[in-house]
Amino acid sequence: MLEVWKDIPEYVGLYQISNTGKIKSFPRHGASNVEKILKQSKDSSGYPIICLSKDSKRCTRVIHRILAEVFITNPENKEEVNHIDGDKCNCVLENLEWVTKKENMVHAVINGLHTRGETHGSAKLTEKSVLAIRELYASGKYTYKNIALMFSVSAPTIQGVINRRCWNFV
Repeated sequence: MLEVWKDIPEYVGLYQISNTGKIKSFPRHGASNVEKILKQSKDSSGYPIICLSKDSKRCTRVIHRILAEVFITNPENKEEVNHIDGDKCNCVLENLEWVTKKENMVHAVINGLHTRGETHGSAKLTEKSVLAIRELYASGKYTYKNIALMFSVSAPTIQGVINRRCWNFV
């Protein structure tokens, strides 16, 4: 693929991004006299990020968002950038598209990127326990608080399970 470089709008003359997701900086007063490809890091969600600075102000940005803003037109003014292959580290132009929040969620669910239920990292309940909770409450013998104590969760969590605000797919 032919690498194409474009200015990052807020940082013209300071930084450019390529269609492969690389970012380079240009020499400045008091800095080195060579262009430099910048090292990227990752945010807490695993997305590649970069720290840009201008006028002594630093700003951390996600690479895929900068790339989309610079290279991809967005006539419908969609608010999110989707990684088509589902790999958040694959920040090349061909792998990105503008989407709505709903389109992004649908894509995540279809491709198994959105975890829910027992597979969610912070899940304290299992499908089996959710069914048991609903059965206990339906018996009329237990309150939210009683059931919460049995399963070591909060009463509002039990209420959410029973009213199907959470675990509604079980």
